[in-house]
Amino acid sequence: MPQQGTIALDDAQGTPVSHSFAPNGASLEYTSWQDRVGGIALLYPSLACMIRRAPSPNGNEVYRWKLDLPVGKAIDGPSISGYTPGPEKDYSIVYDLRVSVPLRAATQPRKDAAKFFAGSCFSAPFITLMETGEPVY
Repeated sequence: MPQQGTIALDDAQGTPVSHSFAPNGASLEYTSWQDRVGGIALLYPSLACMIRRAPSPNGNEVYRWKLDLPVGKAIDGPSISGYTPGPEKDYSIVYDLRVSVPLRAATQPRKDAAKFFAGSCFSAPFITLMETGEPVY
């Protein structure tokens, strides 16, 4: 079993910045990480890994990998009374991957599926869809 540690991911800025997602908590079926650099807990980007074990030997295990990227509201500055409002979350971009794998699946097909999926996430149709919302035609 992999050990929980910090995950470093680059953003998509013109000059990429590396973000460190530090471990936030773990149990047998749930692990999470947060990028706490922003200093505002409400706006911490987070990753989570969840596992649901198969109820029977012929069943499927379900793995989930979730990314939550909250985006803050723009603050205009102090109000007429001089009070600057606190930060607020405007919206979140959430990627939620759910994978179902039969317990009887051998190692090589699992590796193939993981490699195919990871590669497809770097394909032009996937990137265009995620960045622009344009459908693949």
